[in-house]
Amino acid sequence: MKNIALFLHSTWPKANFWPLSGTVLCMAYLSGCATSSAPKLTLSDLGTRYWQGTFYLSVESLPSSIQCDVNIAYQSLVDVFVRYKGKDAEVLFDSDEDKAKIQALKQKCLDKSIFK
Repeated sequence: MKNIALFLHSTWPKANFWPLSGTVLCMAYLSGCATSSAPKLTLSDLGTRYWQGTFYLSVESLPSSIQCDVNIAYQSLVDVFVRYKGKDAEVLFDSDEDKAKIQALKQKCLDKSIFK
C-alpha cells in the first residue's frame, strides 16, 4: 500500500498538470469575460434628424439611434422622454458630451412640442 501511495504521489502531479492548468486558465478567462461590462455607447456628431413627429440622433458605429417623439403634453425638459430600443436612453450614455447631445435633443423635442 505504501508503494502505491508513493507512486501516485510522484506521478499524479506530473500527469495532471497540463489539464489542470488549462482548466484554471479557462476559468480565469471566462470569469474575466463575465465581469467585463459592455462597451459604452457614443452618440454621433452628425446632428439630429426629424421625421414624422420624431427626432433621431444616431449612435456611433451602430445602425440604431436614440429617439424623442414630439408630444403636446410636454411642458418642460423633465417631461421629455428619450429612448434607445424602447428604454431610457439617458442612463446608457456616460460622457458629458453625450449627455449634452441628449439635452439638446430633448430641447428640440420640447420646442417642437410646444410650438406644434
